[in-house]
Amino acid sequence: MVAGPTVKGRQTAKLSWVSDADDSDRTASVFVNETSGTHLVALVQMEPKPLKAECLPVPSSPHFVLPGKVSIGQKFSATLVSHCEGGVVQATITTTVLGFSTTIVPAGKFRTLNLKRETVTCVVWAG
Repeated sequence: MVAGPTVKGRQTAKLSWVSDADDSDRTASVFVNETSGTHLVALVQMEPKPLKAECLPVPSSPHFVLPGKVSIGQKFSATLVSHCEGGVVQATITTTVLGFSTTIVPAGKFRTLNLKRETVTCVVWAG
């Protein structure tokens, strides 16, 4: 995470990464962290192949990426919409909390959260 842009007067954090693979990700998620949880508030362009500004998906409202308190079976969702080249793309993302587990890596032993994320995408073209 790195410092992101100011969104509606609030400092954000941006998910930034480097990949050796030629992936198709052309946006980076921008988050606000607060006591109620972490919210996705925007997406920004990534180089080297940025999207046109009008094609960037926009969250319909701040979307919980992870609420401050979670319970097994809990669901949270959001809708992202983009208007691009005569089409409208709407993606609804639903996350379900599956449970907790323990993960051991070289850095130590950690309690982890298992999530299931489902995305339904609808594309409508004019005409």
